[in-house]
Amino acid sequence: MDTWPWPRKLNVHYEEVKRESDSWFFAFRPFTPKSLAAFERCDFAKLTCLGGNSASKEEIRVGCDLMNLFFLIDEYTDRQPREVVQTTCDIVLDALNNPEKPRPEGEILVGSVAQLFWQNAIKHSTPEARRFFMKTFSLYLDSVIVQADDRDKNYVRTIQEYIDMRRDNIGLRPSLFIGTMKLDMPAPAWDHQYLLDLENIISDFNLFDNDMVSFNKEQASDDAECNIVTVIMHSLKTDYLGAIEWIVREHKRLQRVFLELAVSLPQRLRDDGVEVTPRTEEQLGLYIEHMAQWPRANKQWSFESGRYFGDKGLEIQETRLVRKLPKRTSDDNKLGLPQANVIITIPTVEVC
Repeated sequence: MDTWPWPRKLNVHYEEVKRESDSWFFAFRPFTPKSLAAFERCDFAKLTCLGGNSASKEEIRVGCDLMNLFFLIDEYTDRQPREVVQTTCDIVLDALNNPEKPRPEGEILVGSVAQLFWQNAIKHSTPEARRFFMKTFSLYLDSVIVQADDRDKNYVRTIQEYIDMRRDNIGLRPSLFIGTMKLDMPAPAWDHQYLLDLENIISDFNLFDNDMVSFNKEQASDDAECNIVTVIMHSLKTDYLGAIEWIVREHKRLQRVFLELAVSLPQRLRDDGVEVTPRTEEQLGLYIEHMAQWPRANKQWSFESGRYFGDKGLEIQETRLVRKLPKRTSDDNKLGLPQANVIITIPTVEVC
């Protein structure tokens, strides 16, 4: 990310909205002591305010509530069998599609949280933005079910299979709702393949970065099958550093593609027969700007929060040195993957 043109910037409403959203979420009493500790380490409000650094207070509040909903869905689906995950995702989707319908008595908490999140989001967003969110959030839920199915079958995907699934699973596209709630771009522009290509690149950045920083924790608990590092080691028969080098090269290549496509997008759409008015071109620019903030936001949040590295994140960002965690359960190396050294130095990769 050393040449990425978008610097770190934190939304001015961070502190205030974090308090409001956390207070709203805590009122549901969603936490066990363990999940509360995990939640407090994460500081999802900071991720929201780094990604939506120019959004209004109302938009950022919706975004923080959305991140809390993501966390809750993850808590309900993590390591659960497919049928349990399917039921949870069906409840969430029903709550979003029926924001005024009373939730059934005895239903798990995620239905009420999703419904109240969406009731507030509707007040601050355009119909086109809501349509885009519902489409992308449904794809996210589908991918959560697919991930559970892979986990049940102990299936390790090929690199491209994994990227195709994880693009939706990482939740980046519905998160773009945070900074695009006021946009009313026509569907032919919003749904065009060129814009999807840009969204996919940003999603790839996030999945690469998340999987790299989470790999240490996951390998320690024998839960690293759904991780790009594992997938590359398995597919290419390489070691940890070989996988990281592959990711960094692909990251740099995609950065170049994104910058080239972003600059030429309005004309490419016109060449493809899409009517691009001055207002649509302005909104495309705002959307691209919002997309481009997320790779930096995710990278910084990974080190500034305690989700992956505890209180050592900023030190690790500087030293590029990660101490490998010991196995928490079994040393069973189910996939026969090469083992990393006790101390892992993140390599500097030269890219032409």
